Amino acid sequence: MNRSLKLWIYTLLTPLLLWLAWSPRPFGILMLVAFIPLLYVEDKISRRYAHPRKRVLLHGFIAFLVWNILCTWWIWYASEGGAIAAIILNSLLMLIPWSFFHYIKRKISRPAGYMALILGWMAFELFHLNWQGTWPWLNIGNSLAALPWLVQWYEITGTMGGTFWILSVNILIFDAFLLRSERHLTRRKENRVSLLVVALLGPIAGSLLMYAGTHARLSHVPPQKFNAVIVQPNIEPYEEKFSQPVEDQMKKMIALSDSGADAQTKMIIWPETSIVQDMDEEHIPTYNSYRMLSTYLKRHPDMVCISGINSFAIYPSLEKASETVRIDSVQTGNKPDGNPLFGVKYYDLFNTAMILNARDSFGLYHKSRLVPGVEKMPYPKALGFLKYLAIDMGGSLGSVGSQAESEVFDVSDSIRAAPVICYESIFGEYVASFVDRGANIITIITNDGWWKNTDGHRQHLDYARLRAIETRCMVLRSANTGISAVINPLGEVLKRRDWDQATIIKTPFILNNRKTIYVQFGDYLGRIAAGLCLLLWIWSFIKKKKRSEAIPETVLQPEENI
Repeated sequence: MNRSLKLWIYTLLTPLLLWLAWSPRPFGILMLVAFIPLLYVEDKISRRYAHPRKRVLLHGFIAFLVWNILCTWWIWYASEGGAIAAIILNSLLMLIPWSFFHYIKRKISRPAGYMALILGWMAFELFHLNWQGTWPWLNIGNSLAALPWLVQWYEITGTMGGTFWILSVNILIFDAFLLRSERHLTRRKENRVSLLVVALLGPIAGSLLMYAGTHARLSHVPPQKFNAVIVQPNIEPYEEKFSQPVEDQMKKMIALSDSGADAQTKMIIWPETSIVQDMDEEHIPTYNSYRMLSTYLKRHPDMVCISGINSFAIYPSLEKASETVRIDSVQTGNKPDGNPLFGVKYYDLFNTAMILNARDSFGLYHKSRLVPGVEKMPYPKALGFLKYLAIDMGGSLGSVGSQAESEVFDVSDSIRAAPVICYESIFGEYVASFVDRGANIITIITNDGWWKNTDGHRQHLDYARLRAIETRCMVLRSANTGISAVINPLGEVLKRRDWDQATIIKTPFILNNRKTIYVQFGDYLGRIAAGLCLLLWIWSFIKKKKRSEAIPETVLQPEENI
């Protein structure tokens, strides 16, 4: 077989293995070998060519591009432009840690290069979780979401620990493969094999022990007398949601709620943007949809409703507005001659979670982690010239506002809920911040119908399982078209309602009032990795300088003079 063709086959084998390993498929254990073919390609190219960098990056880009296509192609249903941008941009960004690995490997040593790959990828994931163009869907630690029994230690490390483990095992197996033919390195082989066994089995054994311990602790929690009702209205998001009268949708959701509510019900949970009527936040009680919900809750005085709504806030002047402000011309009156008089209105639209009780007391939380290019153009002040591109991708410049920090909803004296909205549920550290602020149960409200019946909504559900493990909180998930679910602190799905069903889940729930290490410290592994990457980069320059000083002066002369 042609050597170049063989390299391309290995290059494509890595994304195929990644796709097979990724949620919702139950083959996550393949992640422990998925990167080996690409590591083999980089090693062969580095040995074969004097200047291998461009070839290494090309093979890396194709592997990452195919991986992104296979695992996230379903974005196309929500936004064609958004899908193309997300897939290509994410593939290019993945080249940053890949290029850093290749650079350090050549400038310092092979072991340093492999260390750079692990640390660089973790630092990249930290960056991808925190910049305004964030798209951490394919962070490597997410891949084990369908196997919660395997990653109970995420309560200590978060998904960054999974990234470290997966890349480390891939590298150790590949290194053992490289040493297989070295007969005189018997002692070294034995050490590497021992290290591989510990690295492979240690986390698995630790996870099983933590699973048993957490399960035992939960079994001693006394049963609660209260319950929650999770509503899945199954309203089609593209046409029906915006063409059907708001009152009809409200009646459907109230009827579903009432079919499960009883005297012990503490929470009714409706999905994201359940109430599509745009509400002025200064006058929310005046809207008919609010009054319908309020009237229903008065029949259940001990119950609250957490619901997604569309809301907006008007600013008195541009100086007091946010960077996502929308500016509209509005008629403010008439001139003496009868012609209309126009003024300017400054306002923000919000994707909002509202909590409402029977006493007409309500609270609002604005979605903070927004979908880039759809809900918000990254860095709007700097990228204002891309306004029309943002419209093509399903949003507009300044289309959705946000709030800076998480906020907790007080359901009762003992129940404090985290109102996580859709995309926010893939941000482990941000979800943990709700718990750090006192939340003892997590509610996720989402509308995954934009992606239709694809892997997208199944992956999104599995990522919620990771949030349960990281925080050890129960998760109550309400999805408009599915999958709605109840997830226990072990990451196990206790109850679920599948796609395309109008239904409810009535469930008891438990509360968590302790903070895990991850809740307290967040993505500390990523921050440590970023610092170590900087040290590696500095070391590479020192190493390069020392090598230059060690080379005889005649070697440094132009080739024609040697």
